[in-house]
Amino acid sequence: MAFEIVFKYYECLEDGTDYDKNNILSYTKNLGNIFEEVSLEKLASMILTQLARRDVFVFDVEVFELVKKKISYKQSKNNILIKNKKFGFSGDTIVVQEIEQPNLLSCKQESEVDNNMAQLKSQQILSAVTAAVPVTAAVPAKSLKDSRPIRKMIFVPSDTSYLKGKPLRFTPNKVYSVYREKLANNGIGMILCTIDDMGREVEVTDEYFINDTINLINENTEVLKEDVLNWSGSKGVDMPDLRRG
Repeated sequence: MAFEIVFKYYECLEDGTDYDKNNILSYTKNLGNIFEEVSLEKLASMILTQLARRDVFVFDVEVFELVKKKISYKQSKNNILIKNKKFGFSGDTIVVQEIEQPNLLSCKQESEVDNNMAQLKSQQILSAVTAAVPVTAAVPAKSLKDSRPIRKMIFVPSDTSYLKGKPLRFTPNKVYSVYREKLANNGIGMILCTIDDMGREVEVTDEYFINDTINLINENTEVLKEDVLNWSGSKGVDMPDLRRG
């Protein structure tokens, strides 16, 4: 962006004792152009340089920002319209005609009018279609508690820090019902839809869950006794003697 700076100042008297405050002068300076980005530091440096002068006394500064702004333009068969003036040829002479503001519609305003008319027609058509179609009541989403679980999983986290900072409540080694599942966003693992200890429907990664059918030691199965695994004797079992001819 560019700036226009107007300095208002007094000139120093010839004897150098004071300034001629009865004669207000002004000086306009342009800094940069609309195609150049001028920093505020450069603007401030220029103003401070003028304020530091001793041959003049700058008592006021006005700063204007010069920006690139689009104006309205329309073109017809015989003339063009720029902002609120119409231009055309009459022989070799350009004829300028002032157009009153109340009768002037810019390109943007005309576009807005067309858009509003199109939206109004669309709303009228939609209203007619809606009136002809019977409205049915929305069906509320089915709760997980009313659904049938697809399987059960056991929560066995290897690192409990997973739950820190998350509004999730799960108990280690507890079985939870899984109602839905989907592929994780990163493509690794699954996201399980279940109900936590607070009774809330939550989505959680399957990284810390195992299928409840995986039991290394079943609670209803007796542990094998040591004497069963002792192969020091034949326990009355007839074995063929392979050394006999």
